[in-house]
Amino acid sequence: MKTKNQSSLPSKYWLLILAVVCVILLGVERFADGGGPLRFIANYTVIPMQKGISYVGRFMSDLSDNFETLEEMKKENKALQSKVDELTIDNTRLRQEQYELDRLRELYKLDENYSDYKKIGAHVIANNGSNWFTDFTIDKGSKDGIKVNCNVLAGSGLAGIVTEVGPNYARVRSTIDDASNISAMILSTSDTCVVRGGSETDG
Repeated sequence: MKTKNQSSLPSKYWLLILAVVCVILLGVERFADGGGPLRFIANYTVIPMQKGISYVGRFMSDLSDNFETLEEMKKENKALQSKVDELTIDNTRLRQEQYELDRLRELYKLDENYSDYKKIGAHVIANNGSNWFTDFTIDKGSKDGIKVNCNVLAGSGLAGIVTEVGPNYARVRSTIDDASNISAMILSTSDTCVVRGGSETDG
């Protein structure tokens, strides 16, 4: 038959002993002016734990700030890219307007150089010859007053002569065409001559 160990203390006595020890430690802590055993235990247990929690808190706060900064940078980059696209479009439009302005200035200068002649503006709509543009078509015709043998001006001089006219178009033989023969005068001597085209080279 198993007998009960009579030397073991009941649980209520252990609880009473622990309570007495705690009271003693609190009293010692109070009279030791903060330098008692509880402070010693706290220095090696609670304080390091508080430091760890504080470090983790700062790390999480910095991480959150970094994410916010990254989002702000993405938004700023998107706004800057949109601004670059707008400036690119504006720059392209300004270049087109500058090109158109230069072209209009050339036409105005041409109009001043030949102010005694009636002129009609036209655009080249087809190249009927080779890469040399020996024969091309413009978008003006008999309805606009164009006639056969009318001179065609471009840039700073004669570009060709009208050889065929339709209601809304006209074919032009360029001055460089082999069949082109144009009367001219040398300004320095007032001598007359015939200028012949030469778009092809002899083999």
